[in-house]
Amino acid sequence: MSFLVGSLFAVIRGKDPSAVAVLMEDSAAVLGVIIASFSIVLTHLTGNHMYDALGSIAIGGLLGSVALFLIQRNSDALVGRSMHPDRLQEIVDLLEGDRFIHSVHDVKATEMGQSVRVIRFHLKYATSLRLIQVLILCGSRQKSM
Repeated sequence: MSFLVGSLFAVIRGKDPSAVAVLMEDSAAVLGVIIASFSIVLTHLTGNHMYDALGSIAIGGLLGSVALFLIQRNSDALVGRSMHPDRLQEIVDLLEGDRFIHSVHDVKATEMGQSVRVIRFHLKYATSLRLIQVLILCGSRQKSM
């Protein structure tokens, strides 16, 4: 039972689009084989070919619903989604806590998949900051994030 709950959680909340796709496609394949087996057995036992047709329709519906789910689910990974506000605030607080930065403005952040984040912001530096200090500051901040 815990395996089923864990798998369901991975499909609903998982951030890796390829893992979700593999899990959904494989599950649909197994369920499709089960549906096909039942429809063939029913057709053989009853001699009525309607069960074969119904099985084919059910498998088509299953594959179509999995495709629609994957399109909806993976569109976030393709287009990107906003970073969680708490995580974004942590980054702004980290930048504003630096003695060379006066303020942070116009912060935009997007998650583009499992481990890629794009963050854009405008910084107002302290007036006594020199260009070499800005370059060193940007390099050290890039490594720490």
